[in-house]
This record gives sequence, C-alpha cells and structure tokens, in this order.
Amino acid sequence: MCIRIVLHFLTLFLIFSCSKPAVQTIVDSRRVYFPYHYTVDLSQRSDDLFRVTLETERLSPANNIFNFAAVGTFARMDFGRYVRSFRAFDAAGGEVPTRQIATNQWLLEAPERIARIEYQIAETWDSPPGGQPIMEMLGTTIEEDFAFISGQGVFGFIKGLENVPIKVHLDYPPEWRVGTALLRDQNGDIVAQNFGALASAPILAGFLTYSQERIVGSEVSVYCYSKTDRIVTASLMPMVKDVLNATYRFIGEMPIDRYTMLFIFEDKNAGGVEYHNSSAFVFQEGDFAQIRPRVQDVVTHEFFHLIIPFSIRSDILDKVNFFKPTPTAHLWFFEGVTEWASDIIQLRAGLKSIDQYILNDFRQKLFQEDIYGADISLREISLTSHRNQEEYLNVYSRGALVAALLDILLLDRTDGRRGLQDVIVDLSKDYGKERPLPEERFFEILIDYSGPEFENFIRRYIIGNEKLPVKEMLDKLGIIYEEERPGDERRGDLGMFFSAEPGGVTVLWVDPAVQQMGLRPGDVVQRFNGTPVTAANYSEVLYRGGSRLPVGDTYRIEILREGRPLRLSAQTIPYKVRHSFSLPPMLSPQQQRVRQVWMNFRR
Repeated sequence: MCIRIVLHFLTLFLIFSCSKPAVQTIVDSRRVYFPYHYTVDLSQRSDDLFRVTLETERLSPANNIFNFAAVGTFARMDFGRYVRSFRAFDAAGGEVPTRQIATNQWLLEAPERIARIEYQIAETWDSPPGGQPIMEMLGTTIEEDFAFISGQGVFGFIKGLENVPIKVHLDYPPEWRVGTALLRDQNGDIVAQNFGALASAPILAGFLTYSQERIVGSEVSVYCYSKTDRIVTASLMPMVKDVLNATYRFIGEMPIDRYTMLFIFEDKNAGGVEYHNSSAFVFQEGDFAQIRPRVQDVVTHEFFHLIIPFSIRSDILDKVNFFKPTPTAHLWFFEGVTEWASDIIQLRAGLKSIDQYILNDFRQKLFQEDIYGADISLREISLTSHRNQEEYLNVYSRGALVAALLDILLLDRTDGRRGLQDVIVDLSKDYGKERPLPEERFFEILIDYSGPEFENFIRRYIIGNEKLPVKEMLDKLGIIYEEERPGDERRGDLGMFFSAEPGGVTVLWVDPAVQQMGLRPGDVVQRFNGTPVTAANYSEVLYRGGSRLPVGDTYRIEILREGRPLRLSAQTIPYKVRHSFSLPPMLSPQQQRVRQVWMNFRR
C-alpha cells in the first residue's frame, strides 16, 4: 500500500522550451529575484549526509526562525530530527548564534546579520528514525550511484519567507542525470516559486535512464534508477502509456499538460507518492515482466490522484500547514475511491482480466477487511488518521470495497446508464481545481450526484460501519460470493493470518474458534512446535506446517504478547475457504446487462 502527500503546488509563470529533451522547461532567472539560493553537495556520499548551504539576504528581525516541515497532509514526519549540524554566518564569515528550539525549528538570534546558513541533514532511508519511520518514497537517500530528495526532507524555510522564489544548485558528478518536474534556469539550476512548490516536487539524481513521449496530449517524462540496470525507461514507457491511455478513457480528458515520473528500483519495495505534476516510486528490483503487475497497480493509483484529490478535493486541503496535520472527512474518498478506480480502470481497459480483478484485487481487500475490521467507520477513520496510522490503512481496503459496491449498485439501479465513474467525471467538471468541495457539505454533494436513493447506502457503510453487502451486490453481476465455506476435510489449519513485520512474525487475524484457545491478533510468534519462526521461514513453518497436521491435532506455539513471553497449546481446526467466488450456470438478462456495462467503459 501506499502513503500519499497532498501539497498545493502554485504554478510557475515561466518560459517553456523544448530545446533540450532532458531539460523540458527553461527559466530566465535573470528576470526573477531569488532571495533563497540553495546549494546541495552530492559529491560526498559515503556518510549518508546531505551538505546544504543556503545563501540569503535582506533578513529582518521578524525572519528569526528556520523551519523544517513537520508533516505531510495527514501524518507527522518531523524531518528536523535528521539534522546533524546547523550553523549560520555573516557576510565576512563570522558565525551568527543559532539554537534549536524544537524538533523542526532553529532560532536565528540575529537574522539581519545572516548571509549564509550551513547544515547537514541525514538521509531517511538508512538512518535510525528516532520516531515514526518515513516511507522511502516520502524520504531521502544519498548513495554512491544515485540520490533521491524529497523537497521537504532536505530543504527548510525561514519564517515569513515561505512564499518567496527559491533557486537550487546541485553539485553532482558530471556523468549523472537529474530528473524533476521543477523548472530549470539557463544555468541548469532548479527553480521553484516558493517552498510549497519545492516541497511538492521530488528530485532524483544519478545514473538514470530517461525517456520522454507525448501521450494523449501530455508531455510525459520518465526517469529511472535501477540498481543493476535491469530496468530502463524504454521498458517502463509502454506500461506508462497503457496506464495513461486507460485513465484518459475513464475520465475523458488528460488532467495535466506536463508530467514527470521518477522510478527507483533497488532493495526496497515501498510504493509510490503523487504530487501535483509528478510522482515518485520505489520498488524492489527484479525481472520487469514479473513485477510489472505490482508496478502498474501503483502507477495507476498514483496517477489517478490527479483527479482525486488534486481536482476533486476538500477546501480544507487548500490551506497548507507544514506543522499541523489536516483531518478531513474526505480521506476515505481520496484513497479508497482512488484505489477502486486504479483497479477498475485496468479491468475496463483490458489491462486486467475479470479473474485478476475479482480473485486478486477484490479478494485481497476482503482479507484486509478481515484483518483491520470495521469497528470504526470510514468517516471516523478519515478524521482521526493523523493519530492512528493502523486504522488509516483500512481506507485502502474498506474504502475501495465501498466504492466498488456503490458502483455496482448505481449501475444496477440505472440499468447501466450511470455508475461511480460518471459521478467522478461530473464532480471533476463541476468541482475542479479552481472550485474545491466544501468540507461540511461533502456527503450531501455525493448523495446529490449519486442520487437520493443512495443516501441510505452512504449513511450505513461510510458514515456508519455496518457489514458490507458484498454478496448482495456481486449477485447483481452474476457472481456467487461466499464469505466462508468448508474446504478439504482432511486438511488441518491454524486459523490465523500472519505477516512478517519489523518486530517479527505477527498474527494479523485469528478465527473465532482459535481465539477461544488463547491466541490474539498482535501476538508475535517466536516458535512453532519448537521450530524458530522468522520472516524467511514463516510461510513454510506456519502455513504449510499447519496444513500438514490432522484436524484436531495439538500444537505448541511460543509468542510475545505486549513484550511478555507466553507458551500456549492449541488445536488445528478444519480448513475453510474464505471469500470464495463462483459463477451461476446462467445469468439473468439484468445480470448480463449490468456485468457488460460494469466491465467496459461507457464513453
């Protein structure tokens, strides 16, 4: 799954040029005054530190705080905790006193004397977090052959100067290439209209491959770092074209004229993040034919964020605050509906089969719903996600399921004339980039665009947390759904789902019959029948090992529960198939009609 940033990008009024393919836009910086001149030294890379110099002038006593961003839109990141040194100097080179007054703030004791600030800030990928970890696509890294910069992860801003233009010079090896959606001046330096613009466009530098194509009216640039050069942009571009063409068919227009994608294929498998006119992705390197489905899913999800929430969005998100998360009841819509759209777009474009959609995407979200539960409604999760990141993950499963079921219901009730796709297209036309949705009227507007008969659905499954009507809705498509059915009677089962977490192998879900034996979600498994359990062997030891035991056989399991070791005995239960799908021998005319429009674009 993925975590996303929503930072408002203020468009630059600068000169466009296609004279150099790798530098799409040229800015004449002689015509713009830049109070901020950043230099980032990427020539020294062995100690995982970014060495940053900020030259500035005309500071006043009011400009006495230097800030690093504390948050994305929905969660704290506290980049100031990665600063290793911070000093300020006057024009003659004399040091001006500074002192840290908060995790993300330094007091400049005589700002009117300051001509230069120097600091070193550690990368986030490999540094001990000292708090909540930052996912790789939101953070920074500096390696021997590449560097990745999240704008807010390396750069700060001075109080009162958040909206002044900024210039960034990168010192890097001459054989490196730089990729970013930010504009460049005649000297190759990066320019941004303000800190928000700089924070909203990541930078990738290193041994990169590069491709640029015009796709359905948009100039699309793709930069790629691959650890062993197994993946190049020539391989990525056909997939990118498939995704963008499919999205175009879904919404009827391209949401942006110029777009940049940054790909990193290394040892991490984090996912992606969408900004205003660019995206960044971090995947584990492998054979591209094998990893393409995962990459394609994430790219489709992130690109659709240009519709939700950069076009259809809450008015709350127009007010960027780098130090305070912004709760919004729209979050389930931003992520859940986007996750649904990323799957259904591929189905309707023929990039996924119906089996892949139902048996992989839809079924996986049902399993996630088992794990996360529905104790809290999507609306409540949205409003409290900045405090509880574990519950937040349910917007990707329950949120997407709710969207999928609402789409089917709309198509069935309107005899295929209108679905959630049409609702999104109409919302994007009526509430576009220049007209955000009022936060307090969001549900009212959604009901109005969906139809008044859907108010009950929205109030029961989005504002409320009732059990989702999966069986009822899938029946409208001619798909038989069983939440649970008996499996092989001879096969035993532990009745648990597991996950390899940083702290060990964790129990995610427990069958009610096994809960009665003493096991709970959150238990960390240490040993199973005397065999140590690790992230490398847990699938073989627990899943396959449990299936080899007869039904009712007793096993010993050693766990950690809230840090306390426990030894328990339990019995295997009969194997059950959860979330089973099948087709009836014959579809009714209404089922045939609804399934036909459900599987295909209607534009």
